Amino acid sequence: MLDISLGEITLVLLIAMVFIGPERLPGVARKIGSFLRQVKEALFQVRQEVEQDEETAQVFSEMQNTVHEITNAVNLRKFMREMSEPLMEREIPSKAAAPKSHGWVGITSPPPPLHPTSCLNQGPAS
Repeated sequence: MLDISLGEITLVLLIAMVFIGPERLPGVARKIGSFLRQVKEALFQVRQEVEQDEETAQVFSEMQNTVHEITNAVNLRKFMREMSEPLMEREIPSKAAAPKSHGWVGITSPPPPLHPTSCLNQGPAS
């Protein structure tokens, strides 16, 4: 449910101990636990009520399906994998057959040097 590591929990407890104090920390922890339990029970009750009412359950199910479809449609990893498959299937030419590269990826010859005033002498864009 919550993606919290042991180190993060330890850090929160240390900060709480500094601000709350070691003598009041157990009481505060009990209150927080009680509050979280009440929130969890309330969410569970709402979910049960939604699932018990057939019309609401159908709408809820359609909503979950829509969210699932949107998630799949926007799945960037899947999109990138599908787009890169044709590239991965291509044969990579040997280094002997490839032209000499000058350190730029995908560029076989260096770009022409830019003159500092070359961008100033350009006329209006057409």
